[in-house]
Amino acid sequence: MRRIQLGLLAIVLLVAASLTVLSAKPLVRAHGQFWGTLYFAGMPLDLQVAFNVQDRGEPGDDRGSISIRLFDQGSGKLAGVVLSKRVFDVHLTADGRVSFFAEVRGAGGDPLPGPPVWQFWAKDDGAADEFCMLNPFLEVLDRGKIVIRY
Repeated sequence: MRRIQLGLLAIVLLVAASLTVLSAKPLVRAHGQFWGTLYFAGMPLDLQVAFNVQDRGEPGDDRGSISIRLFDQGSGKLAGVVLSKRVFDVHLTADGRVSFFAEVRGAGGDPLPGPPVWQFWAKDDGAADEFCMLNPFLEVLDRGKIVIRY
């Protein structure tokens, strides 16, 4: 009888510990959706960015995704799509930005020219949100918002 009680106690403790780990809140969460303009080879492109990233506190346990749709400004036609394969190294910087890296690909799974890993920064600054991709800052237009919680 004593063995059964000890076994049940061990099971309850394991389940409680598992639920605690699973329900742990991320250290930092950031998400956003906005429209912006990017100049590529002298051509202006409209782009729509949507992202959702989390710093889970453990190395290798960050989560998230980012998608970028590029549109020709003149015709409005879709010119390209960039998707994340993997998001990693999500963290809050000293100046209140969320920095993260994403391994990216084209919409059909095609590799993109240039580096396979891009760095992004996002800042929730009230009416003047900021977003940076591969170093150029993108203006976050009225049709969007970035939210950071920690």
